[in-house]
Amino acid sequence: MSGEHVPASQEGASLGERNRDQYASGQLARAFESRGRWLDLGEQAAVTLVAASSRGRPILDIGVGAGRTTSLLRLLSDDYVGVDYSHALIERARLAHPGVDLRWADARDLSELSDRHFALVMFSFNGLDSVEHDDRAVVQRQVRDVLAAGGHFVYSTLNRRGPYFNELPWHYERDPSESGRLRWWVRLIASIVIGRGDVRRRWSTWWRFRPAVRDHGDWGIAPLFGPGSGLLVHWTTPGATVRELQQAGLEPVAFFDGDGRPLAPDEDTTSGWFHVVARRPVEAANEG
Repeated sequence: MSGEHVPASQEGASLGERNRDQYASGQLARAFESRGRWLDLGEQAAVTLVAASSRGRPILDIGVGAGRTTSLLRLLSDDYVGVDYSHALIERARLAHPGVDLRWADARDLSELSDRHFALVMFSFNGLDSVEHDDRAVVQRQVRDVLAAGGHFVYSTLNRRGPYFNELPWHYERDPSESGRLRWWVRLIASIVIGRGDVRRRWSTWWRFRPAVRDHGDWGIAPLFGPGSGLLVHWTTPGATVRELQQAGLEPVAFFDGDGRPLAPDEDTTSGWFHVVARRPVEAANEG
């Protein structure tokens, strides 16, 4: 998969194309600079769980961004490929990791990569949440097809039951104490009047995406506030994730919250996101 990136019209654009354009704009690219460290303890726990079975074998790093995970995963294997659907981020990753196999690719079509080949596929930093609900199944089936027998899929996803789903733009400054209520209002009004950049972005993102918010109970679509803002993303639960994986022909292995604590598949964690370890069953891989 290659070719020149053509920006999607925001009017009528799918979630994946809308978010791809946000990444390509460069504003978000700066938030994904290569740092070579774990996102959190949950990510570290998930990769540690599959490290022994992946060591020295082919690894595919989807949504590599600016290369944060490249140096981490290459400690396990030199047989490494990193892909991202943002040209802006791939160029940053190539600058940070010269000579490494880093390519433009969309996770919804991995047909140019060897099938039944990779011992580990990773999709970090909630990258799977950048596509539509129905496209998640497409991505998971594509991952299944490139995994070797018994190979693992490690990814993180935003938690529908966590504190950030459908967050209002002023929540992050709220002081819940009685004495802090007046200070909160003063800060809020002052920030709006002064027009501080991050406050403007949060309000703009919330207002722009408000009509697109959907809540289906165990999954939803809502804005994500954070560095750069501007993303409309998917949110889910561990229980819904189990069903997604099983429908894609993948087997859930483990879940971890952001602190690295193991989660039960039916547990309603309050973590903002959680990490998933799944595998392609050996029997299914042998059957094709």
